[in-house]
Amino acid sequence: MRMSQALLLLVLGMVGPGGLPARAQSAGGPVGAVVNGLEQRPRSAAVLIGGQPYADVYFLADALGITAVADTATASMQLTYYGTSLSLANGATIGGETLQLMQSNGVLYAPLGPVARALGMSAALGGDGILRIESPRPFPRQVRYRETTDQLLVVLELSGAVPFAARQAGRELTLTLATSQPFAPAEVTTPTLDMRGNPKPATPPQSVKYEVGGVLGDQVVVANLAGPVIRLAVQNRYEVPTQRIYTLADPPRIVIEYSKIFEVINPRVVAPGVDYRAIRLGRQFGPVVAHCVSADLRSGLYRVAVVPAGGEAAHRRTVSQIAAQSGAIAACNGGYFAPDNGWPLGLMMCNKEWYRAPMMNRTALLILDDGQIAIGNVTFTGQVQLGAGATLRVNGLNEWLPQDGSSAVVIHTRRWGSAFTTRGSATFAVVRQGRVASVIDAKSSTQVPIPDDGFVVSAVGAQPRAAVKAAQVGAPVAVSLRLDPEVPRVRDALGGGPRLVYRGQQWVTKQVERFRPDVADSRAPRTALGLTADGRVLLVAVDGRQPGYSAGLLLEELAQLMISLGAVEAMAFDSGGSTALTVAGQVANSPSDGRERPVPNAVAILPVRGGA
Repeated sequence: MRMSQALLLLVLGMVGPGGLPARAQSAGGPVGAVVNGLEQRPRSAAVLIGGQPYADVYFLADALGITAVADTATASMQLTYYGTSLSLANGATIGGETLQLMQSNGVLYAPLGPVARALGMSAALGGDGILRIESPRPFPRQVRYRETTDQLLVVLELSGAVPFAARQAGRELTLTLATSQPFAPAEVTTPTLDMRGNPKPATPPQSVKYEVGGVLGDQVVVANLAGPVIRLAVQNRYEVPTQRIYTLADPPRIVIEYSKIFEVINPRVVAPGVDYRAIRLGRQFGPVVAHCVSADLRSGLYRVAVVPAGGEAAHRRTVSQIAAQSGAIAACNGGYFAPDNGWPLGLMMCNKEWYRAPMMNRTALLILDDGQIAIGNVTFTGQVQLGAGATLRVNGLNEWLPQDGSSAVVIHTRRWGSAFTTRGSATFAVVRQGRVASVIDAKSSTQVPIPDDGFVVSAVGAQPRAAVKAAQVGAPVAVSLRLDPEVPRVRDALGGGPRLVYRGQQWVTKQVERFRPDVADSRAPRTALGLTADGRVLLVAVDGRQPGYSAGLLLEELAQLMISLGAVEAMAFDSGGSTALTVAGQVANSPSDGRERPVPNAVAILPVRGGA
């Protein structure tokens, strides 16, 4: 559509035409209008030009129910009204009258008198300055409605053509029209008998309610007002940004057509190189609200970091608290964790310090020393050697020792806490400043202090216990912990998953990464991180579990959203009630718990010192 065109298919909420030079003859003041006895308040009033009433497309739409298209470049209008079409242009004739259209301030106006007469109405300007439009008043026949996967249609069938006024307020659209009799379809009227037992005319109901029962449609209510006047109200479960209202003939009908598929994006700049988009989507299953922060990492002003909630891995704080303590421009919740104790489930490394080891080869975020970001699947390899003893394989980091009789060696640091309490028999080497400080052989539950300047090597199983027990106090200790495949110069790392996008294509690895059905297959709130081809990082939060506001997404739908936002690589993080995104100190999304859930870590966009 050209910039010089103003298109109106009775789509409520569209922007009016403008931007064209005004004709020499300007429009007069607005004129009040009454249509079939009903006072009208359209978005654009009729105006007087040369003493005659003229109207633009918005008056024709809102007050009369005329579908109109105006082209200010050619000074022409196309009108449709219950199957009758009119082409309006300067010099054209309607009913023997020669037309002259007018422009004022870039808005095109048509003379109301000949237009009304051609459509079976009359229009007269009274001595009180009120424009009165009259037309025959038909009777309402029936209301029909149908919701498909993509649309909701509501149809009011009439015995003849009649003007109507349309108003949109939130989730409700109303049509008001004067009729010859109230709305009283046979299926909702109950015949009654007089005192002699003879039938008497049924009293029309004050209102008739139809339950649509759809994803979008809630109910249609037809109210009988004095006059008679009927008011049809379509009440939806959520707001749709636009809808078409148009008329048809044979039989005369008013049609309201909603598309359930829509996209509304409201962007704003947060800081140089950082923007935020509030995204509202319409889908077959309902509305979805998403939030996206995009930061340009190539500018050198920002970096991405994994920020812990506290000094111990299981400490939890809200994302907004973590963002405030770190000075983040934006932050989202990070990896999965155990809801009962807060322990991160999977890889966690902050500023080169290990908190937890990877689990099940799940997708992880990897941040290098130079700020580059990678998304990959990694496992963990580790070794520890106590003095001249055998080299032991490290099976875990900051986690409980197995109790099934298997052998294992686990490293416990102060990120576990100040002490590790055994659940059974185990042997421990307490390491301080790189040397064995003490060896503890526990036969039952024992509390082993974890030093500030070291760690504890914990062993279960006959062979590992024997090797740790043989360690000499003062012996040097060598520990090697590595990602596999090895990624050099990793500064921060955080496990999440599954992967969503790989090389620009949807690539959801939920089965391979062994996620439970409640994560893998439910439509839920979601958190994701994406990387674009032009060096930007995306933090995305999708609201969910809030009917009428946001339904949430499946993982496959989340992958498609990330691709639409420009991601060529993307992964998911913990979701559900944990989903949270803060932007410039404010929580951008609507957490499904009604408030932020405390989490053990967050992914943050931080200003580089000396930069932003």
